[in-house]
Amino acid sequence: MPTYRSTGRGYFGQQQVVDLLAYLRLLRNRYDDEALVSVLASPFVGISNDGLVLLRRAAPKRPLFVALERELPETFPQRDAQLLRAFRQRYDRLTAALARLSLERLCERIISEHDYDLAVLARWDGRRRYANLRKLARLARSYEELRGPDVEGFVRFVRDQEAVGARELEAVAEEEGGDAVRLLTIHAAKGLEFKVVVVADAGRDRAPPASHEILALSDGRFGFRVADPITSKPRGAYAYDAVQEARKEEERAERLRLYYVAMTRAIDRLIISGSIDPERTSDETTPIGWVLGRLDAKDEIERAGDEPVELEREGARVILRVDRFAAESEEVAADALAEDGQLALFDEGGVGALPVLVPALQPLAEVPKPPLHRVRRLSFSALALFDRCSYRYYAERVVGMRPTDDRRAETAGGSAGLAATEVGDAVHRLLELVNLERPLPPDDLAALVRGWYPRVLDEELERIGGFVRSYCESELARRVAALPSARPERPFAFEHDGVLLHGRLDVLQLGGESAVVVDYKTNSLAEGTPEEIVENDYHLQRLVYALACFRAGAQQVEVVYHFLERPDAVVSTVFRVEQIAELEAELSEAIARINAGEFRPTPSEYICAGCPALDVVCAGPRLHSASYEEHALASVY
Repeated sequence: MPTYRSTGRGYFGQQQVVDLLAYLRLLRNRYDDEALVSVLASPFVGISNDGLVLLRRAAPKRPLFVALERELPETFPQRDAQLLRAFRQRYDRLTAALARLSLERLCERIISEHDYDLAVLARWDGRRRYANLRKLARLARSYEELRGPDVEGFVRFVRDQEAVGARELEAVAEEEGGDAVRLLTIHAAKGLEFKVVVVADAGRDRAPPASHEILALSDGRFGFRVADPITSKPRGAYAYDAVQEARKEEERAERLRLYYVAMTRAIDRLIISGSIDPERTSDETTPIGWVLGRLDAKDEIERAGDEPVELEREGARVILRVDRFAAESEEVAADALAEDGQLALFDEGGVGALPVLVPALQPLAEVPKPPLHRVRRLSFSALALFDRCSYRYYAERVVGMRPTDDRRAETAGGSAGLAATEVGDAVHRLLELVNLERPLPPDDLAALVRGWYPRVLDEELERIGGFVRSYCESELARRVAALPSARPERPFAFEHDGVLLHGRLDVLQLGGESAVVVDYKTNSLAEGTPEEIVENDYHLQRLVYALACFRAGAQQVEVVYHFLERPDAVVSTVFRVEQIAELEAELSEAIARINAGEFRPTPSEYICAGCPALDVVCAGPRLHSASYEEHALASVY
């Protein structure tokens, strides 16, 4: 029977949470021996205890990770050696990706890289364990939103929460409000009501409190026990016995209050179940013993048979079911086997008659095929990428492949120059520093860029400066300078069709009923005219900008694209409030195409430049040639 657990403590002490936190600690400091041993002994790696001992012997006076950096001894168990080599490969990959992953994504990568999710899901309570891991990832995301992607800070935050005894429930594996039984402690149920309440195992009371050497009450009375100097047995001093009796009375009253709370949570029906021995006076203090005493139903209980007994007390109907203990009979009805032997067991009235066949189960409903990609968040850059080539969007944003120019820039060292995306980033960061009211390039432009990108080449630096000067010397810059309250780098976010669309506007002027959005572009105009580039590559991005401003209250929105290769390469489009329905329908169609998995290549020399799928799973511009007549060769289904 599925349950929804609404009680429990010790979330941070759950083994799967401890394992994942240990791995996060290890990513920040590979020489943390405690974290390393926790990870190696956990399902992340799973080496034997002998392997841990031999690893310690391999580096007796150094951090344990040093042994992994050295050659393992020949006596090392072969299976453990294979596990450690696999761990090092995965650990190095995660360390390399640490700087560019969010805390939530980092937790997910750790779990998936080591198949830790499969290990916990294989357990009988795997859903609960996996839910605890997902909860830790969500906690990491919340922490990052407040304090940034600080792995060490997050681990320290969790440790501090556990140290101060912060109450953190375990994650739930069933949705609240679903078709499941909700489990609570009596304390957790305070203030809540339910149509049906079951107080289970009500014949068991909690164990009596341990004997205390010193007792104190809130009214100031106290007592303690000392050893008798003759017999050495403890005996009470001062008012110890009276204080002990008063303490027991307080605890009994508190138990009665808890019983009252539990039994008044029900709206329509209350079910109390438990087993007691009527001859034991101690059972009278159990919840069900207390209830039976309040009902004064001793006579009815003695007369009760197998059928339920209905009682009425002060206008309330109570149904009492009594299941008395009976020892199981060990006698065998020998006469049933006397004449017909074993065949009598299969007779209708035989002692061993077969049970009635159960009805056939309903066939299982067919599980629908999961969607290829279900989008929940879309940035304006992702929309622009989908607009240019939906297949490249799939390769980068769904599969996670990195653009080839980024990879070349990272692996080629300091002399490779900048990737195209880094040139664009440098230009945008510089324009963010430009005073919109007096547009002049920063005086320390070269020093700023070299500080951001030490490997920038001189010709790239000149190109970046040219882009910045192109805006500062343009007619558009003079127009923006005259706009009241124009601001750079303004964030936006809104929801449409269950998808969160978010991004930043390079320049936004929002005043009264009109809004002006300026977007800088470093595209090469060799791709086509500015108007053609906007229509082909930034059509969806442009309507998202307009809808964001309409959601902010504007009645008219002008979206201006400035291609910084030329000061006069400006494309302006005006949208009016009457077009909102049309724009939303177009955006809904694009989201539906993404959710439907319609990822087809639209190749060109410029769109395919830097695409990670080029010549791997997609022929790129060669799809237009006679030898690639079917575009579906590179489509995703």
